[in-house]
Amino acid sequence: MDVVLTLDTRPAAQSDRLRDTVDYGAVSERLLAIGTGESVRLLERLAERLTDALFADFPRIERVELTLRKLAPPIPGGPSAVGIQIDRHRPAAA
Repeated sequence: MDVVLTLDTRPAAQSDRLRDTVDYGAVSERLLAIGTGESVRLLERLAERLTDALFADFPRIERVELTLRKLAPPIPGGPSAVGIQIDRHRPAAA
């Protein structure tokens, strides 16, 4: 899994305080909890769960670029990995 987060870093750059940015340790823990939680069949479903959780739990995140790879997938041809990449922006407020 590779994750790129887009957010306004200027507040944290000025204050040098964790509370003014995204706690990347907490992001990692959240992604790990979802990735090792309830099983899914498709990378697409897992990717959406991960991005939805990041937007719900970390209001400073504006955009998530996520790449997921499945190593040694059980498919013909025996590729070493297959994967998807998605790019999501924070949903507009209702």
